[in-house]
Amino acid sequence: MQILVWGNNLTGNLDPHSDEPIISSPRYVLEELEVEEISWSSWACTVGRGMSACVRVSADEIVGDCYYIWGSGGSERAPAKLTLSSKPVKFLGADEPSAYVDVEGYVHTLPDNDRTSSKAWRDVALTGLGTVYALSGRSLICY
Repeated sequence: MQILVWGNNLTGNLDPHSDEPIISSPRYVLEELEVEEISWSSWACTVGRGMSACVRVSADEIVGDCYYIWGSGGSERAPAKLTLSSKPVKFLGADEPSAYVDVEGYVHTLPDNDRTSSKAWRDVALTGLGTVYALSGRSLICY
């Protein structure tokens, strides 16, 4: 997979290694950032999975995933490593990731300090306006 970026780079979310506030010509960034895939992105912040620390055991199983964050939620120009206690399936947030859902459906807050939801959810989404939608079984619950 290759990600092609151009546009507003003021927060460093498109290319943290570039000093250009506007990336005017399209460029590939995954290889330069040593990132295998983009796991979450917004206008201000990006989370990617690093390929240098990944060991593929089989077609479906990857061990040793390292996730990096850059943009307004990360360090100034270089991606910062995210330390996670469980394998993320989905990152949640508006401008910056504020939580993630693990493979068992529990929601972990970021920074990951062992605070998790009291129950597992089938899916969770944030609107960015304060409302959280949680799906468990056939019921939809709003917080």
